[in-house]
Amino acid sequence: YEVMQYTGFKDKSGVEIYREDIMADGTVNYVVASYKGAWRLKRNVRGDTWWKSLYRYVNDCEVIGNIYENPELLKEAK
Repeated sequence: YEVMQYTGFKDKSGVEIYREDIMADGTVNYVVASYKGAWRLKRNVRGDTWWKSLYRYVNDCEVIGNIYENPELLKEAK
C-alpha cells in the first residue's frame, strides 16, 4: 500500500484530492504534487515541467486516478 497525503481540497465532483492523484481538465492530465510549499498540478511536456496552482484550478479538474493504480493515464498522446 502507498500512503498518500490529503491536500485539504476536493475536486469539482466533491472527491478528496491526494498527493500523486491524477487529475484531468478535459484535455490534459496532471499529477498532484507539492512544489515550493504549495500544492500544484504537474505536467511534463517535451521535457519541460509545467506547474499550475491546485488552488486556482481545483474547480476545473477532477480526479481520474493515481500514479500507482493508473500510470497509463500519464502517457502522452502520439
